[in-house]
Amino acid sequence: MISKWATTKWGVDGIGMLFQTISDARLLIAVAEAPSFAQAGRRLGMPPATVTRRIAAMEDHSRVKLFERSTRAVRPTEAGLVLLDHARRLVAEADSAEMSMETLRDTPRGWIRISAPVMLGETLLGPIIGAFLSDHPECDVFLDLSNAPVDLVAEGFDVAVRVGPVGEGDLVARKLGTAGAALYRNARSKADPLAAISELEGLPCGLLRSAETRKNSLTIADPDGQLHHVSVKPRLIGINAQAMLDIALATDLVVVLPRMVAYPAVTRGTLRCELRDCTAQLSDVSLVFPSKRLMRPIVRQLVDHLAANLPPLLKKYEYPET
Repeated sequence: MISKWATTKWGVDGIGMLFQTISDARLLIAVAEAPSFAQAGRRLGMPPATVTRRIAAMEDHSRVKLFERSTRAVRPTEAGLVLLDHARRLVAEADSAEMSMETLRDTPRGWIRISAPVMLGETLLGPIIGAFLSDHPECDVFLDLSNAPVDLVAEGFDVAVRVGPVGEGDLVARKLGTAGAALYRNARSKADPLAAISELEGLPCGLLRSAETRKNSLTIADPDGQLHHVSVKPRLIGINAQAMLDIALATDLVVVLPRMVAYPAVTRGTLRCELRDCTAQLSDVSLVFPSKRLMRPIVRQLVDHLAANLPPLLKKYEYPET
């Protein structure tokens, strides 16, 4: 609710003067919705020091404090909430105007914000995004690689590549393929290769999963697709596939790794696949975006580009050891 104080203090002209550019309004929204200046900066691709400096400039200009800061959180003051309401309306109007103008342009252009998991982004996305930028010189990309779930609408992302559940809400999902994981061991290991799934029982293993999931069971799909639940002895649990690979190469552990991450080491002969016809984990890979109807032309072209180029790579890594 907008107070009478806000209307008399600033008015429309005052609000316009506080926001020197529309990016100031976006910055205010990001800070209000994030738990810290640093998190807001990451969402906008901006150093935390820049966020702090620009918010301070707005506070100096308005001569009021916009945010209460503590070691735990940042929250808007009453004045900050008033300005936040104006900022959201300004950004909505600006985005609407930009979308209207861009629809009329022959050349797709503008910034695209993409979110993707670290492993898939580092392994597959680089050349695909690079080719898109080369074909679209008027387009710029902000690529955020993170294993943390993002709220596309709230955090301003145009499209996300997701491995596993796509989430709920008014999102459009487009399945591209699957990403699988398998069991691997250091090729120098003197242990005999596993001959059956049952040999995993009680075996020291490295598991690719979050720390919160500390179950001692491992689910393996055999070549016929039948699932087997095996009790193992987890000596390593992690979510960073590259780190898990490095540890596998330095130990004698049987480690669950994404096939696309393990492939180069298998090709070099430093890693071997155990039970190569079995799958330790299989997840859908999908493109997710807020809406087709309001999608900017350049975003639509990127979605089509990803949909054309990611599936062949995902297919390549389904069973690369065979």
